[in-house]
Amino acid sequence: MNTVKEVEFEDIITRFNDLGRIDFSLYQDKIIVFDIERMQSAANNKRVATHLPLIKFNAFCFIMVERGECVVNVDYRTIRIGKNMVVVLTKRHIIQFVSVSDDFRCYNSFVVADFLRKVAKDSQMQIPDIFAAFSFFSNPVICFEQDEFMLLKDNLERLRRNIHRNGHAFWHELVQNEFANLSFELRNYMLLKLGNEPKKQKYTRSEQVIARFFRLLLEFSRTEREVAFYADKLCVTPVYLSRAVKRAIGKPAIKVIQELAISDAMYFLRKPDMTIQDAADAMNFPDRETFSKFFRKIAGETPGEYRKKVRK
Repeated sequence: MNTVKEVEFEDIITRFNDLGRIDFSLYQDKIIVFDIERMQSAANNKRVATHLPLIKFNAFCFIMVERGECVVNVDYRTIRIGKNMVVVLTKRHIIQFVSVSDDFRCYNSFVVADFLRKVAKDSQMQIPDIFAAFSFFSNPVICFEQDEFMLLKDNLERLRRNIHRNGHAFWHELVQNEFANLSFELRNYMLLKLGNEPKKQKYTRSEQVIARFFRLLLEFSRTEREVAFYADKLCVTPVYLSRAVKRAIGKPAIKVIQELAISDAMYFLRKPDMTIQDAADAMNFPDRETFSKFFRKIAGETPGEYRKKVRK
């Protein structure tokens, strides 16, 4: 059985490809910097969610929108991002692009957690702490002035240029330092806009349960598909959990569980070195037939049909 990393940048690029033209730079398996420019006509651009399954990753991420607008779901909460806005994600999140405007252009950076921790340690910067205000029930979007946005963009471009200088004797140090510089600039703006001490937000019991539910989903979505399992972990009844999730995001817990399970299954099925049986094993199904029935019920097509479609 092949092991599959939680974050694979090639898979991120594949999933984002329908949004438009992508130009990306990759530093080993630690950083990917890429921009997306919408090239398709407005008539073909109403919704893209059917082409972009849910994505979950264990990485630091920020998305900078230079022009146009996009709508994304972050942990099933809808967020609209427009010109000169930056969305910051630092923990394990579930993200999905829903729609983009015809003139959309954005710059993105994904950094794996281990590299982020190394930069934070070496630069004596408590990077995870500065994003405390961007928890599950907070809006992870910062609005920038034009000059502020351009400064961040310049920092990102310097990082990108140094990623391509792999013949430099101190290549790794250059990349790490540029990423630290970018992080310091982002931290500075966040402190200016949020204040030195991020406000502590009080959550209701229901909100706390939902936040913990999503954290459990990220851990167990590939093996557990029953509401009762998560309810037991959360010390609530399945009925309470289902109602709380539906009130918060408009769909019951079982629907969320199934959607994320299908996203995981699609992830495995897209891998050329995995068979349908391998995918069934990775998803903890007793056999290929049971996996295929579940997949067809939720996705509306068989695993074989899905593989054939995405591998054309």
